[in-house]
Amino acid sequence: MIKSYYILCMAALLLFSACASSGRRSSSGDGIHNPPSQTDVADNTASQVIESLSSTYYAAESEPAYKLIQSGMISRLIGHWTAEDIGDDIVNPQWNIESFARYQVRDHNLQSAAGDDALFYCTFSADNGKYGYAVLKYEAGSDGGGLGNAGAAETPYPYDLKANGEKIADALAQTAIDLSSATAARGRLVDTDQDRSDEVIFFIDGGGNTYVCYLSTLEITAFGSSK
Repeated sequence: MIKSYYILCMAALLLFSACASSGRRSSSGDGIHNPPSQTDVADNTASQVIESLSSTYYAAESEPAYKLIQSGMISRLIGHWTAEDIGDDIVNPQWNIESFARYQVRDHNLQSAAGDDALFYCTFSADNGKYGYAVLKYEAGSDGGGLGNAGAAETPYPYDLKANGEKIADALAQTAIDLSSATAARGRLVDTDQDRSDEVIFFIDGGGNTYVCYLSTLEITAFGSSK
């Protein structure tokens, strides 16, 4: 009788252990995954937004000027340009080629203020932890053309779409922009009345609605319509 009771107790204990183990496997086992967190979903959405905008922002990578900036001559000139425009505290600057983009100059009526100049843009990083960018003027020619310095400046971090993608995507999410039709372009917003200019990214959707991201703060402001 005692032996039978002992066998029944052991069977019950084994059954309880098996159920508990099965419960743990169903909630966190290898075969079943927990749903993604809100942070994971937000990160994925931000990545998709920036990837979609990148096709227009970095479209200049298909132009002749993109090949020129990768040449040894232009790579050597960056040190001279930064020393001339910024000073000698930029140590061994190197182009961040992946940031190469077209560069627009627009007034506060969103009209072009660059004339006929073909302007491009690229950020750089220095060995002593400093960042900056140069605006480059392209002149076409039968030999492939040339690039000249149209102004270099130091910045506290890279002024680039992908480099600040998460913060920019979060700021865009607070606006009414139609991201399904939006384009992005790097440029400068010039206010002749206030005698000032800001380094920005222009975002324009299919309805002509324009938003401006001020790169010094990564804040985004609605700027009316470009149409």
